[in-house]
Amino acid sequence: MRFSCLPQAGCSDGSIRLHRLTAERPLLQWDHSTCGRAVTGLQWSLTRPAVFLVQDDTSCVYVWDLLESDLGPVARQPIRPDRLVAMTAVGEAEKTRGGFLALVLARASGSMEVQYLRREWAAPASDELQRLRLLLREAL
Repeated sequence: MRFSCLPQAGCSDGSIRLHRLTAERPLLQWDHSTCGRAVTGLQWSLTRPAVFLVQDDTSCVYVWDLLESDLGPVARQPIRPDRLVAMTAVGEAEKTRGGFLALVLARASGSMEVQYLRREWAAPASDELQRLRLLLREAL
């Protein structure tokens, strides 16, 4: 089971919810995850099942690694000076070692930029899927 197929919702109040397709209530929810700023982008990592990325309306990108902390993001990076309008993750999902994870950032000026993420957020641990399943089971 790939966890990238679990639906996520990012809200205008900065909260993030992780849902199961079979339940109305979220499996996990983080209120004010962006200090109350509206979530404008949200995407699972292509290379790590426990990592997802969030963009807020102040051009800030947050890295979430649920195995490192399930309480909040493990990194926050403001994108300046040109406003961020969209982001997407790219990577080599089929490679478990030696792959990469990068963000393609689209700016208000029309320029694009690629930023590579740290290896720790790109390369999965050998037991990552099992540890994530355990975390999600505990949330039930």
